[in-house]
Amino acid sequence: MSVTIVILAITIIVSIQAMENSDMKYKMMFNPVYCADDKQWYRVLSHALIHADWMHLIFNMYVLWMFGQAVETGTGVNEHLGYYGLHGVKGYFFYVLLYVGGAAFATLPSLTRRRHDKTYFSLGASGAVSAVVFSFILLNPSAKMGLLFLPIMAPAYIFGILYLLAEYFLSKQNRTGIAHDAHFAGAIYGIIFTFALNAEKVIDLWRNIF
Repeated sequence: MSVTIVILAITIIVSIQAMENSDMKYKMMFNPVYCADDKQWYRVLSHALIHADWMHLIFNMYVLWMFGQAVETGTGVNEHLGYYGLHGVKGYFFYVLLYVGGAAFATLPSLTRRRHDKTYFSLGASGAVSAVVFSFILLNPSAKMGLLFLPIMAPAYIFGILYLLAEYFLSKQNRTGIAHDAHFAGAIYGIIFTFALNAEKVIDLWRNIF
């Protein structure tokens, strides 16, 4: 069974329930004060299971569906890199660790920058999904990627660089109401995690580009 599909199903079910239950949503959202002071550390993961609205949920799950299965099974430009070069139960474990670790790592910027801000809340799987997307980019740097609804395509490595720059500067401005720092952190985690498991193969892939 596809781990990506399981993650999708769980996230969709929990997100729909949270949309209909504001108390449930409140208890699952990430908040740095509740985590650090009240020891509600489950929030560093639970926030990735809920979404603000249907568009938020659909977009994140669509992106996860597009890239998650490619990373999980190795389908795409470099099929031999499926499961990070590991197959079976161990491969599935590392894929889950990529996603769950991305969700947790994405909260680190807010844990430091908003450590005492009790009014700050965030939710959504964007950080975890960013980790998966950048794992795909690292393993498939020559693949063509583009933004949804825009016909312009570019090599994955160029798209990745532009995405990181955009998220970094948007997080500094802090004007959009979107947790750009979480997107950036999740992407960085995906890069570090994937490189740690596939250093030699990733170096060879990127050497061919430059």
